[in-house]
Amino acid sequence: MEKISQRCEEKRQSSSPCLTFNLNGEYVFQDPQFVMQVVALLPRVSVLFGNRNEFRAFVSSSRRLGYKSAILNGIMSVVDNLDRPRLIMEQQERDKAGEDEGELLSRTTVVVTDGPSPVLAFDVTVSSPPPAPAGSVVGGGVARVRNLRSVESPPVSAGEIVDTIGAGDSFVAGYAQAMMKIRDDAEGCIKRGVI
Repeated sequence: MEKISQRCEEKRQSSSPCLTFNLNGEYVFQDPQFVMQVVALLPRVSVLFGNRNEFRAFVSSSRRLGYKSAILNGIMSVVDNLDRPRLIMEQQERDKAGEDEGELLSRTTVVVTDGPSPVLAFDVTVSSPPPAPAGSVVGGGVARVRNLRSVESPPVSAGEIVDTIGAGDSFVAGYAQAMMKIRDDAEGCIKRGVI
């Protein structure tokens, strides 16, 4: 993971690549080293994928281990409220109020799948903090949640489902293909991913 992170930073400095990352399963977040490396990689990630349970495991492990970052805070603010979409919308509205403050440091599109439920996507932007009064402690950046989208999955009858192993990986592949070949927006990529 460290080598991947270093290579991503080299590529990022030489051009404007797109790095996608899939959370891979709840069990991987039992390893504190892995969690630390994922948190360190987040500012370089353009699109972060995972299912509802993987995001909850990642957020829970990050909290338990005391990891903090602006982008992680933005992700946590949505993951904590997945069962309360109205609160997520309110968060997004509050974040719009400070939209033009600071220099944009990073933008990550977060895509959360949940079986047959709609796919949720949102952007977490991190901007430099506004100037602080003399003598105050400053650090990190300001995370804001933007562009919340919910995309319905087409209905599939139970008889059509043979096996769900690899469904998330197939979704990510369809999304990435649409993103790279068609240059579609997140909503269009999601629709391609669920086909």
